[in-house]
Amino acid sequence: MGDYVPPQEELDAAFRCVHDTPDPSAVKTVVLVPGVGADEQHSFAWNYIPQLGAEGFDICWVSPPRNGRGDMTQAGLYVAHGVKLAQARLGKNVSVIGHSAGPPVSMWGLRYDEEAASLVDDFIAVAGAVRGTTLVEPACQAVGACPVVAWQMHPQSNFVQALNARPLPDSISVTSIYSRTDGGIQPADEVSAIRGAENIAVQDICANQAPGHLGILANNTAYRLVLDALNNPGPANPERAGIDCSTHLAPGLVAAELPQLLGAVPEYLSALGEPRFESEPEVPGYARADVTNPTEPGEIASGSSVRAQDASSTLVGAMLGSSVGATGSSR
Repeated sequence: MGDYVPPQEELDAAFRCVHDTPDPSAVKTVVLVPGVGADEQHSFAWNYIPQLGAEGFDICWVSPPRNGRGDMTQAGLYVAHGVKLAQARLGKNVSVIGHSAGPPVSMWGLRYDEEAASLVDDFIAVAGAVRGTTLVEPACQAVGACPVVAWQMHPQSNFVQALNARPLPDSISVTSIYSRTDGGIQPADEVSAIRGAENIAVQDICANQAPGHLGILANNTAYRLVLDALNNPGPANPERAGIDCSTHLAPGLVAAELPQLLGAVPEYLSALGEPRFESEPEVPGYARADVTNPTEPGEIASGSSVRAQDASSTLVGAMLGSSVGATGSSR
């Protein structure tokens, strides 16, 4: 696909904020990046946008082309541009929060755009598939070939190799928050591990909580870690975050309303309707030196059909998780 350069008008249009003009007293600007097939409405309009806005942050987001269902190396360029626009709003370094495929897309933009990286103080991954996921290959087998985003999300892909070849700059505090009961990305301890980051499983803090891939966006433990990272120097610190494990839902959320989140699932699955390729398209020229063990066309052939079957056996459980059931509200 070559070294793609997005049209300037598309770059600008992909960046939006709650307020056209920021409150000059805002703590800083937070840039939200959704995952595959999800926009800011599916991922953040019901949780982080109002929650973090109430905490005094200026809230913006980046909407990559095709709702993130296309080439992730291209989507990363939109995030890098959004970071620059966000920093210009208040003249303060910004924080970036991504969910699902949002973290690898964001990391790509920050890895290969030094200017954008210099403008970020915190990068926070929530259920981030930063090292791919073993659930990709069975899905590709089912449809006969893969969209580019699926190839890139394979753990052995050239994209994943380049993405993780080096850590993000030391100037960025990195936190990765995930759940071992996440049916969308597996194995979670490996998939969400970011080099040089504070990698935290919800279960490391609250063994009684089991959020799924979407449910983690409603989880109080994950939210408190996000807030701690935003409000303090360095990454999130579980001991400092003041987490109450008896509280499952983040502030303002009600369990009965959460199944509506499954409306995002058809959008996620629609990625399989994107143009398909028999092998992973080549990474851009600027990243090829970071691919230490290039795969040849058709070489990637490993995956975990068992995990795929486990995750698909109960879609609600896999995506929302048991900790957002009738456990009460945090209102």
